[in-house]
Amino acid sequence: MAVTQQIARLPAELLAECRLSVEVLDRLCSFKAAGVDHLDLDWAPRDLRRVCDLARTDGRLRDAVRDAMAGDAEVNPEYAEYGDIAEHPVTELTPARVAEIAGCLRELDVETIFAVLPADAELAKAALGPNPLDFDNHPTDYLAPHLTALRDFYEQAAQRGQATIMWWD
Repeated sequence: MAVTQQIARLPAELLAECRLSVEVLDRLCSFKAAGVDHLDLDWAPRDLRRVCDLARTDGRLRDAVRDAMAGDAEVNPEYAEYGDIAEHPVTELTPARVAEIAGCLRELDVETIFAVLPADAELAKAALGPNPLDFDNHPTDYLAPHLTALRDFYEQAAQRGQATIMWWD
């Protein structure tokens, strides 16, 4: 099974429950919790960070992209000992941090960021550095929609006053 980046937006009350209960957190990470929206970033996070670096994106915005995918703190450290859990911790962002990150992501100009990649697909792949994803087409075709989805997902979470959690599944 492939391991992909997952992000969920949820009410702060549910995040508080996840901090206290590995069962509640497991239900959420198993996509069984009601009223929780998910974003599957697939394998895009590493190359999204790389293209933001190449574009010399403002450090504050680059950090926002990174934090939106990495979180600030582990939700419930006991979860690592629970059942058949992957080695990656489940991390969180509070509603206040979600709003801060959404504000930064709002400033991203996706077209400008991806304009840094050469038009030739093979040269663009090479520009991403060692071991880029095995893109079928130009990396922008795969990565730009993921960056846009990340920005939109956080915008909606901020508007709703929600927290986010993220994990690799």
